[in-house]
Amino acid sequence: MPKPSKPAASNAPLPSPTVMKLQILGAVFVPMALVGVWLHRQGFW
Repeated sequence: MPKPSKPAASNAPLPSPTVMKLQILGAVFVPMALVGVWLHRQGFW
């Protein structure tokens, strides 16, 4: 019986802590900035 192969993603190296921090920052800050710009254009501020 053949062994099940591992998914390709499990063999990928983990990103560095700096890359992970930048990804989290981009996932949080960019949408907040876009909402802020949109609210400013709507006359909220």
